[in-house]
Amino acid sequence: MVVIEQNGSFQLKNFICDHCFGAFRSSYHLKRHILIHTGEKPFECDMCDMRFIQKYHLERHKRVHSGEKPYQCERCMQSFSRTDRLLRHKRMCQGCQTKTPPDSQLLL
Repeated sequence: MVVIEQNGSFQLKNFICDHCFGAFRSSYHLKRHILIHTGEKPFECDMCDMRFIQKYHLERHKRVHSGEKPYQCERCMQSFSRTDRLLRHKRMCQGCQTKTPPDSQLLL
């Protein structure tokens, strides 16, 4: 099956899901997708009862327990455990543009 992307490029997607007929470019992507239908979550957190379909999601989740926040906003220096949370924050953050230093005074 050939899938034409919005930008005009195309990809061969020869691996078809028997459940929903979704098309995938590799058997790896198809196998990972099938877990959605079977409900299987092979990656288990050793700190709590959470389970995940992908190892990456488990690794990301582990930061909840460790408190690690490796992604930082360069505008306001706030830290985040996930890149998607940092990106969401950046859309709203005005950083130093709207904040005034605590010991400065506004002149009226």
